[in-house]
Amino acid sequence: MNSTWVKLAIAYTAGMITFAVIEDVKIMDKLDKMPGISETDTTKGEPPALEDDCACQNEERYNVDPSEASENTPIDKIPVCQAMVAGAAATTPPGTAVCKGAWFSKITLDLIFCHAPDANGIFVYEGMMPGSTKDRVYIVEAARTNKILVTDDGSSYIYYSRSMCPTICGKCGM
Repeated sequence: MNSTWVKLAIAYTAGMITFAVIEDVKIMDKLDKMPGISETDTTKGEPPALEDDCACQNEERYNVDPSEASENTPIDKIPVCQAMVAGAAATTPPGTAVCKGAWFSKITLDLIFCHAPDANGIFVYEGMMPGSTKDRVYIVEAARTNKILVTDDGSSYIYYSRSMCPTICGKCGM
């Protein structure tokens, strides 16, 4: 009897993994076909010219008083990050992609900060393509807030942040 349950568990797990892979492939295919996405790889070749390192001119960005905790917390171990993603996946409703996320290149972030010289952070929020009920996108927006302080030694390259919405949210430029 135990071997039957083990076989069922293995078959169920294999089915869920297959489903997740198929959903991810569907999402990637939709992203590839989205309007406004360049067919060329922007990671090769020369990045757009940024005027006077405008993304790094921090005098106007960090002059907030009082400065408050950003609640951007470093994740110092890969397994901790993986457990956080797996925990979110475990609470995802059936029939949806297991892991959701977005990519914003450093060049994109530099351009965002160049166009908003007093911004000292970004908001990232989920949206939908106009006229669609399935094509989810992630929006990144430059913002300014007093929440800029971190307690970090600078050794991590992975961070998490808790949602500050509905109190403090991105508003598509409003």
